[in-house]
Amino acid sequence: MIQPWEPPDAKVVRKYFEHLDDMWRDAHTLFEKLDSFYFRTYSIWPPEERFREYPVHRPSTPTWIVDHAADTQLAATPVIHRPTANRRGDAEERADRIENGLAALMNDAFLQEPVIPVKGAKKQLVLYGYTPIYGPFLDLRYQFTKPEQKKGEDEEDYDARIAEWEARRYSWNPLRIRSLHPSSVLLDPFDKVPAIGLRHYKVLAYQLADLTTRKFEQLSNYGSRNEFAMPYDMDVAHDPYEPVEVIEWWTASWHALVLKEGDLLYKERNGWGFQPLSHTFSSYGQIPTSADTVNPKYLAKGILEPNLDEIVHEAQQQTAKHELLMRAAFARRGFRGDASEAAEMMKGDILEGDKDDWWIEQFPNLPAQIFELGRETQVAIQRGSFSLALAGFRQEGVTTVGQQAILDSAAKNKFRAIEIEADHLFSILGSNMLRLAAVLKEELGITSLSAGGAELRAEDIQNNYRVLVEFRDVDPVLLQQQTEIALREYQAGLLSDEDYYTATGKQDVTGMLKRRIKEMVRKTPEYLAISMGALSREMGMRGLATKLEAAGKEQGEGLVDPQGNRLTMPSEAPPTPGAAPPMPGAAPPMPSEESRSPEQRAINAPGEAARELANAFGNSLTAGNGATPQQY
Repeated sequence: MIQPWEPPDAKVVRKYFEHLDDMWRDAHTLFEKLDSFYFRTYSIWPPEERFREYPVHRPSTPTWIVDHAADTQLAATPVIHRPTANRRGDAEERADRIENGLAALMNDAFLQEPVIPVKGAKKQLVLYGYTPIYGPFLDLRYQFTKPEQKKGEDEEDYDARIAEWEARRYSWNPLRIRSLHPSSVLLDPFDKVPAIGLRHYKVLAYQLADLTTRKFEQLSNYGSRNEFAMPYDMDVAHDPYEPVEVIEWWTASWHALVLKEGDLLYKERNGWGFQPLSHTFSSYGQIPTSADTVNPKYLAKGILEPNLDEIVHEAQQQTAKHELLMRAAFARRGFRGDASEAAEMMKGDILEGDKDDWWIEQFPNLPAQIFELGRETQVAIQRGSFSLALAGFRQEGVTTVGQQAILDSAAKNKFRAIEIEADHLFSILGSNMLRLAAVLKEELGITSLSAGGAELRAEDIQNNYRVLVEFRDVDPVLLQQQTEIALREYQAGLLSDEDYYTATGKQDVTGMLKRRIKEMVRKTPEYLAISMGALSREMGMRGLATKLEAAGKEQGEGLVDPQGNRLTMPSEAPPTPGAAPPMPGAAPPMPSEESRSPEQRAINAPGEAARELANAFGNSLTAGNGATPQQY
């Protein structure tokens, strides 16, 4: 019995590899077949000898279906929600910081890969009905100690390398997420969060030697009991560029690397607290009741597989039509008489002689049924896979926008399951990214990670790694409807500012509210007075400050600008019923006085309350002589 918490050896790793490889064999064969359709290398004619010379035309249909389904229906930008157990203290502020920081780090990790992981994962769910993800894992190239000068490296090259290291070490995001081909990963198909994960791949001999040598040095210095490393013997490979097959073993406790046909290269403790290989299915599949229930090919079902016969039929029909049309367009011609006579007749621009002596190869007209058959095949493919309506094409017989919207909504339901599964998968990844952030603080003293202007601080996590990640394809019509409903409820006093922002799909709600209140504070007469007074002193314009103060007292109506115009608050009246709702991202209108928060009422109250609130939001502009602004 293989236990994930026990240190592995080569025999254990290979035994478990053989077990899973046998279980996934049928599914991997299916994945290979689906690859041939996506990359348009599939056979459209039977393998018999007589078909070998037949022409071949493969339409882009299978590639188009997968790409459009993944690109137009499945969003790529994560929306992260950090649930809070309570609202005591700064729990909500910490949750907002985690949401912003984790979203930025996840997006940055996506951009570091040749294929954006979320796009790769969702395309695989569409094509194969299954996707594995490797991550998060650590790339610490710029977090280690200062690189040493290599043998034979001149000073200029070394200085350039050090400069790059210095520039990137403090802004480097070490968290990585990678999309892998399903055939390169082996996981228990019936375990949503597998305890054991295997990768098998090829690595160049010199790279393997370098990796294992570094592991040997690392574990020799810092390794503990049961940890082991052995440098790869380059003499075995003969060629430094020879690919070597290896099996990588992962559990929450151990990480190991084994030659597929050889010994254990290293095993080390996994200090991350999780196994970084995860997976999910599309939910299109089904466990059968009368067949082999442990075969994952029944669970891994993409949208192409039920339509493979129709796709082949379409290719055959297109090939036949294309061949007939081309032969008709370039039909063979002949002359019934002597060939030299025909050549003489064709020298000039005008063909001389009896035209009855010339003949042209005749082809029957293409019957209308062949075009009707093509349309029927395309309709059948759409029914079983991806509707053209979702790509922006109006469906036949649809005359109104409302009808089209209803049909679009119904067609999108096919991809809801993939959205749900992807959300769950990346929620696991997001939680594990928080775990790694905590590990970096404990082991390397890295207290925060930053990307895209946002920061993830280890102190905000507080041993709570739960986050919810969503990838939602925002329907502008639906968003408009949600905004209108939220606005009506907000005006009726049924929603708070926070509830309004949440209902309209905003992230970092607490931060948005703080920024909104801060901006409202800046528009108060008291804040303007403080700001203008500080500006006048800073510019040596004490006379201007005195003049403004005097003008305000004389009018007795409030502050005035240098032209004598009264400074007033912008209108904050709520919109009238039936008015157009705010644009997405705009602040909602001010509610009535009864529904305003204490902070909002303080903003509108002149004097000390407004000044205190301004100071609370970082106002550093105070009267240099200790005087307070004039009260009005």
